Amino acid sequence: MYNYTWYRNFSPQTIAIIGGGLSGTLVAVNLMKNATTPLIIKLIERRKEIGKGIAYSTTIDGHLLNVPAGKMSAFADKPNHFLDWLQANGHHNVTENTFISRKIYGNYIQAVLEQAQANAPTQVHFEKITDEAIAH
Repeated sequence: MYNYTWYRNFSPQTIAIIGGGLSGTLVAVNLMKNATTPLIIKLIERRKEIGKGIAYSTTIDGHLLNVPAGKMSAFADKPNHFLDWLQANGHHNVTENTFISRKIYGNYIQAVLEQAQANAPTQVHFEKITDEAIAH
């Protein structure tokens, strides 16, 4: 059971996100970044890993993105976010026109989620549920 002593006058809202691929993960990230009231985020994904989905869970380095790195930031207001992350993580020869592997992009999305969790307000609780949503 959760300790909800962090809220005073508000009952936390609960939001369930079905699917922990790129879209579901970025929804969770944006909810964590923009929460102004107590919030419980439950991300339901049948795979053990979040953020990669089918598109970015490949283990083959030759599977490349079909868009260059300069246009793959997870945040529209930070167009260089992905490029900066690449540089910070040892990919020093990358330019905005480089096509990066899907595997590396999946790692980036996971790092974005980890950073959002680390920076989330104290009134935000994130929970990953490894399961399949089949009915309400």
